[in-house]
Amino acid sequence: MISTIQSILDLSKSRITFHRENNQNDWYQWSWTHFEGIFDELEEARKEIEDEKYIYLEDELGDVFWDYMCLLEWLEQEWKIQKSRVFERCLRKFSTR
Repeated sequence: MISTIQSILDLSKSRITFHRENNQNDWYQWSWTHFEGIFDELEEARKEIEDEKYIYLEDELGDVFWDYMCLLEWLEQEWKIQKSRVFERCLRKFSTR
C-alpha cells in the first residue's frame, strides 16, 4: 500500500507541474480546482452510500484522495505548505488521541 500511495503522490506532482507549465484550460483554477473537487467528490461518495451503490464508492473515495493529493501538491508548489509537515502533523495529532 505504501508504494501505491507514493505512486499517487508522484503522479499528482507530475500532473500539477504539467498544469503549472502548460495551463491552457480556462476551467483549471490552480489549487482551487482541487479544493472544489474534494467537495464534489465527497458529495458523489455520499450519494453512492445513500443509493447503496457500494461498487462505485471506492472509485469516488479514490477521486477524493486524488483531489486531496493534488491540492497538497499545488499548495506546496505555491509555497503555502510543506506536504511532509501536513503528514507529520496528522500523524502526531491522531497518534496522541
